[in-house]
Amino acid sequence: MQLTNLKIRHRIALLTFVAIVSFVISLIINDQTGEDNAQRLNGLQNQLYPALNLATINQGLLLQLDQTIQSAITTRVRS
Repeated sequence: MQLTNLKIRHRIALLTFVAIVSFVISLIINDQTGEDNAQRLNGLQNQLYPALNLATINQGLLLQLDQTIQSAITTRVRS
């Protein structure tokens, strides 16, 4: 069966059917991808964010420790 042998009405119906099926497949893929991304984002929020928060706190504490050591050295040298 060749498409050139079909009537225009059948060609339009076939084109409409293919467009609708393609749209439905696209929606299903989009929905699945959205769910996968939401799961990945939740994983990042639950695992990576606390570690990053602790690393930021530790960086601040290291700066304070460095300042305390520098102050102790300066005080010791002057005494």
